[in-house]
Amino acid sequence: MIRYFEHKDRRNFFELSHALHNSDAVLFEVSDEAFNKTFDLVMEKSPYAAAYIIEEENEAAGFGLLTFSYSNEMGGLIVWLEELYIKEKFRNKGLGKEFLEFLKNEYSDKAAYIRLEVTDSNKDARRLYESMGYTELSYKQMLVKL
Repeated sequence: MIRYFEHKDRRNFFELSHALHNSDAVLFEVSDEAFNKTFDLVMEKSPYAAAYIIEEENEAAGFGLLTFSYSNEMGGLIVWLEELYIKEKFRNKGLGKEFLEFLKNEYSDKAAYIRLEVTDSNKDARRLYESMGYTELSYKQMLVKL
């Protein structure tokens, strides 16, 4: 089952986020302060972020974190799949694919594209995304800390 975050999910979000951010799927460490800010933003029903718990066997098996932007180049709203994490014991059961299908169905009438980032080392995720029709962009991203 996939459902929107509820207040009771803070502990699950922290546990799952820590697991994700201690893997080779991400490039930067994230503080508990950032996790708290993100969770609070989602709970406020912000137009900038949304998050979903993926449940299996009456357990939080994973989560998906989304942010939203607008792109003139892409011609509309962009759903950014910021984070997708499935606990190891629930991998290879189709939950990631189910979540990606859920996103397509949930946002197909609201957004132009779903966009995501994937590290080169995260080969399993890359295979999944490619099997679902995601293609690589040639842009190099840059950032500056404020």
